[in-house]
Amino acid sequence: MKVDHLDAVLENCKHYDDIVGYTPLENDEITKDMIRYYQDYVFFNWNQSEKIKEIDKILNEYLKNIHFYKYIQMHFNEVGDFLPIYDILLSLYNRYQDEAMKKINNTKWI
Repeated sequence: MKVDHLDAVLENCKHYDDIVGYTPLENDEITKDMIRYYQDYVFFNWNQSEKIKEIDKILNEYLKNIHFYKYIQMHFNEVGDFLPIYDILLSLYNRYQDEAMKKINNTKWI
């Protein structure tokens, strides 16, 4: 692996160790697939820094936020198998953020 390649990955993947070191539940195939995809994506697309940063942020949110984790688990297969995982995650992340903002905006203050 070239030094440039490694430097780009380390610079753009702030949560790499947390994501790759995460141990999913034995029957959690979605999480296992996403972690494998993440590893492949960041090393084969290292020159696409914006996309790498985005996928790093989304996967970190998925592993740290139980509400987002459940949302992905519930909706992952709805998006379709024909899309790349990056597009699926980005779509679900954006939908989740939109729905979260709607909940905040609809809250009534006493």
